[in-house]
Amino acid sequence: EVVPASDWSDAPEESCDFVVRVVDGGEDPLRRREAGTGDEFCSCLHDQTYEQQGDDLSEHGRMHHPRPYYLRANDVIERNQWMRDIRRAARKAKKLKQDERDMSNLRKLQLVLRKYYEMDYVQGFASFMILSNFFINAFEAQINPEAGSYVEQVLSDLDIFFTAIFTAELLWNMASFWFISFWTSSWNIFDAAIICVSILGLAGVMPSGLNVLRALRAVRVFRLFRRLDPLKQILISLGYAVKPVASAALFVLLFSSLYAVIGVTFFRDDFPEFFGDFLRSQLTLMQIMTFDGWIDSITRGMIDEYRSKRERGDISRQLMLNWQAGIVCYTVSYSLIGGLVLMNVVMAILVESFTEAKKQVSVDKERMLAIDLLTAPVSEPLEGLIKEWSAIEDRTSRDYAIESVFMRMDVNQDKSLSLPELQEGLWALGSEPRNQLSDEDFERYTHERAVCNRHGTLGKEGFMEMVHSLLHDYENNSGA
Repeated sequence: EVVPASDWSDAPEESCDFVVRVVDGGEDPLRRREAGTGDEFCSCLHDQTYEQQGDDLSEHGRMHHPRPYYLRANDVIERNQWMRDIRRAARKAKKLKQDERDMSNLRKLQLVLRKYYEMDYVQGFASFMILSNFFINAFEAQINPEAGSYVEQVLSDLDIFFTAIFTAELLWNMASFWFISFWTSSWNIFDAAIICVSILGLAGVMPSGLNVLRALRAVRVFRLFRRLDPLKQILISLGYAVKPVASAALFVLLFSSLYAVIGVTFFRDDFPEFFGDFLRSQLTLMQIMTFDGWIDSITRGMIDEYRSKRERGDISRQLMLNWQAGIVCYTVSYSLIGGLVLMNVVMAILVESFTEAKKQVSVDKERMLAIDLLTAPVSEPLEGLIKEWSAIEDRTSRDYAIESVFMRMDVNQDKSLSLPELQEGLWALGSEPRNQLSDEDFERYTHERAVCNRHGTLGKEGFMEMVHSLLHDYENNSGA
């Protein structure tokens, strides 16, 4: 469980909103509460953080004491949200761990296939193949080789090669995520449809009326959106922005339809090529909205037509002037309202929605990262070094190795290690697992600074004593 802290004082465990503590799974979490202080702790992260299979389980069991995490929220709402997220992450991780224990050999094989399928170099190779196939399709469309020529045969062989690669990749994907996880992904359905069309085309069983679907081979390039993170983020952001942009676009369509109906009503007989029906009228208005030569080809042409009618004596001069004024008002008003105002409004909404959607995507990504960090295996800051030192059986050689690390961390050569020096030294050593040293960890390692000198720093003797104590705990399976 995750519960808020009940007391407020200068003690760190009493001046926070709630406390998370990872404890041994065999211990009742209620017994971890300190009697009489009102402090409340939880063991919600035990299973997913410290339980490993095989040797990892024993190593983590030897190295980890309960570690408190003191968290303060900005307000009660944020605190409750974090507590719900931690509970949810703990339940999910425990369920996954239980599923791992109960899974069949076939399921284990599927997880292995998924692990290798999601590796960066596998996804990178698939992306390279997709991009190469796209450029070859573009080259084929440019040269348009003659049927039966050598170039046409080479391109056909390359098409078979890429289809085989993509089919193998799809089968690997199916085996890794079968069944629900695969078919609930729109990207996987898209991949399967494209590859089925390619196989039917190569097999020669594609109906003659559907041969045009072979052009969908070039659409494979959109699969890059799933594999390249920047492209994927753009696509997701656009997805978030669809609703507000669609509302604005609907308003523009209604406004354009109103003008199209007016154009058909007044100009259908005189200018059937521009306003003969609703669709032609919409196309003409689209040309006006995009400022695509609308003055010369549309407005001036319509004005000149009425001038010609006046010269032939078909209409009076006053009627000519009225029609010309109406044409100018009709086209100019639409270009100003539709082209300059409404289109810019749509673009502004698109940019704003895209920006907000991008921020939301970043927030969601950070939230998922925070939850992943809560459920990720946690290691002690000195765990990597302790493991290495414990592997040295000779006591003299081990002490020499410990002393060498001390001298390397002592960057100012004052024969003592402060907390910042120890933190920076651990990071610079690059041991695995790699972690920062918190103030609480430093207090635990030094037994509330009992092994420190009067300045609160670790001398060589104090450092050796601390390390020997950690080694003793590690080797006797009692934690660090």
